Amino acid sequence: NIRNVVHYDIPRSLESYSQEIGRAGRDGEESHCMLYLCAEDLHLRESFARGDLPSKQSVTALLNQVFAKKPEVTDRGLSIEGNLYAESKDFDIKQTVLKNIYAQLELRFGLLRETTPKYSSYSYKAIAPTTKDTTAPAQAIRAVAKKAATLTHVDVDAAARAFGLNRNDIVAKLNLWHDQAFIDLRTSGVVNIYRVLQTLPSTKAEKQRIIDELYAELGLREQQDLSRGQEVMDLINGSTCFSRTLAEHFGDGLPGGEEDCGHCSWCETHKAVKVITPQPKPFDDSVFQRVLRAVPDRDDARFLARVAFGIGSPRVTAAKLSGSTVFGSMEQYDFRVLLEKFDSVCKGANGR
Repeated sequence: NIRNVVHYDIPRSLESYSQEIGRAGRDGEESHCMLYLCAEDLHLRESFARGDLPSKQSVTALLNQVFAKKPEVTDRGLSIEGNLYAESKDFDIKQTVLKNIYAQLELRFGLLRETTPKYSSYSYKAIAPTTKDTTAPAQAIRAVAKKAATLTHVDVDAAARAFGLNRNDIVAKLNLWHDQAFIDLRTSGVVNIYRVLQTLPSTKAEKQRIIDELYAELGLREQQDLSRGQEVMDLINGSTCFSRTLAEHFGDGLPGGEEDCGHCSWCETHKAVKVITPQPKPFDDSVFQRVLRAVPDRDDARFLARVAFGIGSPRVTAAKLSGSTVFGSMEQYDFRVLLEKFDSVCKGANGR
């Protein structure tokens, strides 16, 4: 019984738009869909699309670290560990993008496969005595347990090594005590575990090939996101029936082979929605220099461009730049132009 759907901002894609307006009128009664569109909306949409792509330097540094890890024998086979939270901060890559990178290392390159993660920190609040439990895991836990003010901390890896046990035996015992209400277990610090499917690349050429191919895929995803937003713009500003255009996008057509639906903006007026695009402003070098003075880093042009354009990232957050006066101070410019100019500055600073 939804009568109205109002889009105050441009939808992310035709798929999203179609699903969202499709909520109206499912009971067969007349309903209305309104979409407000202004040029400023495009900046927000571009920020979302470009915010996910890290710099190639970031991806290179991440993968070189991954490839340098020495696999260890575990109950899951040869494995390496990774901490998405730490890697996100260290390499300025969003965690969602990190997950995608690791997924590509599995699905595209057959190198790693994510398994069940583990916790790095185990602490508990004692509720009842566990002294009657004389099993080896119980003894190991008591041997390494360190009591603080309110919680007792357990280094499960140290406990396993000291008594020659499997780490899982220690964790299982802690979980059992928790289930039996002997302790109130607290866990934190998720560590991701990746099983090594084949020998990790060791030569420079082999590493670079994977880095290049993987980064090209990330760049393609960015372009696809931008293209999906443009498809919505083309629909709204087009000279054809909205309903027919949407139907054809999904490989369908209007009922009865009709050319027009008769009730969208185009069908009612047969006038395309006029696109009002702000005139591009001359490049303001004084604002550009202000960004450079506020952000002394010269190691990553994309980081500088993100600050100027107003795109958040783990590094932007850590540097507390999102609240600064230079953050988003150049949002009216083409992101690619900013990236090119900052890249020139970084290359000059690094003698390249």
